[in-house]
Formats: sequence, C-alpha cells, structure tokens
Amino acid sequence: MSRERFDSSRQNDWSKWVYARGKETGSHCTYYMSDIDSLFYDPNNGEVLIIETKEYQASPSEYQRLLLEMEYRVHTASLDRLFRGCHLIQFQCTSPDNGFTNIKSFNGERWVCLKEEITSSVQFKQWFANLKL
Repeated sequence: MSRERFDSSRQNDWSKWVYARGKETGSHCTYYMSDIDSLFYDPNNGEVLIIETKEYQASPSEYQRLLLEMEYRVHTASLDRLFRGCHLIQFQCTSPDNGFTNIKSFNGERWVCLKEEITSSVQFKQWFANLKL
C-alpha cells in the first residue's frame, strides 16, 4: 500500500495541478515532485550551484532531501567539474540578516554541517562569496 506523498497545505497552485493530473491517471504515487529554491548559474564560466533554504530551522521533507541528493549524484556522475554542490541553508528566522544560519552540504553520502558557526550576515556573505560562483 502506498502512502500519500503530497501535503496540499504546503504546495503552490502548480504542485496542486500536477498532483491532480496524476490522480486522474492513477500515477500520483509513482513520482516525487519538489521545487528547488535557488539554482545559480554563472554564464561566464558555466558553474552551477543548488541551494535549498528553509525558514525557522525547518528541515526538508524526506522526498525533497532525496531529490536534492539525486541531483548531486547526477552532476557528479557526469564528472561535471563546474558543479559547486547542493547546500541546505536553515535560517533561524527568514534570512541571514535576522538570526543564526545553519548550513549543510551534501558530500555524496550524507549531509554535513558547516564546521564554523555562522552567527552574522557578514559571516554568511563571506561563506557565500567563498563558493566562488
């Protein structure tokens, strides 16, 4: 028996529309769907970076985490040297300007917390600049 993978209270109209089409065809339990908050692309050098953000220290759903990990594996399996990774940023409130920021990066096997604690927007800007994108 498959379990429900869709929380309509947390989805936008597009997600609801796609889910309804799947339900009509009977395929709504055979695929995962998630949005990615930020996909950065530098047209000068071709570098790509994926960032998922969560407010109030929330965590991604199991399915969103799995999809981010799959995206990481797709880029690394293709030996994409311009891929700068998948990162999860958990804000204490809603942005780096209003509270502690927790940053995790996927290393191919697990999500690893950043060793140094980021407690100010200046530290966050420095971390972001070091991504060299």
